[in-house]
Amino acid sequence: MPGAASVEGTRRYAQRAIDQGISASAYRGLGRTGLVNSSLGFGSYRIDDRTPEHASALDKALLSGVNLIDTSTNYTDGSSESCIGNVLARQQREELIVVSKVGYVQEQALATARTREQRGSAFPEMVKYTEGCWHCIHPEFLADQLGRSLGRLRVEKVDVYLLHNPETSSRTLPSGAKVLRSRRCATSSTTGSSARSLISRTKFEGAESASMAFPRIRSAPWRAIRKQLHSSACGRSPGRWRTSITSP
Repeated sequence: MPGAASVEGTRRYAQRAIDQGISASAYRGLGRTGLVNSSLGFGSYRIDDRTPEHASALDKALLSGVNLIDTSTNYTDGSSESCIGNVLARQQREELIVVSKVGYVQEQALATARTREQRGSAFPEMVKYTEGCWHCIHPEFLADQLGRSLGRLRVEKVDVYLLHNPETSSRTLPSGAKVLRSRRCATSSTTGSSARSLISRTKFEGAESASMAFPRIRSAPWRAIRKQLHSSACGRSPGRWRTSITSP
């Protein structure tokens, strides 16, 4: 699907919802992009393209005033992005803000990484976090994953592209961001605990903007929470943390 979220399209969506009775306070500007997003987004951590109810739930959300959709390359092994892509194909693309993430290497992506490693062409700087969950934000891996995400989402561009917990990697974020300029990303940022390494609103060819989920955590109790969040992301416990956590 050509195009991306636009200032005019997202404002039109919000105004239509307001005209239908939704409070104007339910919408806000997305950083400095000029885009207007619903305060409530559609999270897709556990949805897939095999369950009709999942697509129906997204359809209902979009009809009910939600124009922000959040997903990731590793959510249900890419099936989350595929489900969203199927729904987006019958929507007005310029009205909707699509967020995806990259970094975790699981299931199909992990199988690909292992195959490449066996063939002597491993993705550089791969962090083997656990047996079933690796992590990488090297430019070569980002390029590979962004292309796959766009294919599953059936879009030309993503509006927000996040580096998923980049503190797991030793790579500096600006280096990892360079590849995105040549792909289809307009702005990128991070989800993770490394506040100072935020990529500040770099203009790319295919994503619009991003935010950071978990600022730096210093005290022991907060580090324990951080460890739990990593475990959730790797599928060992329910991944329910979606809002910002700030260290005391």
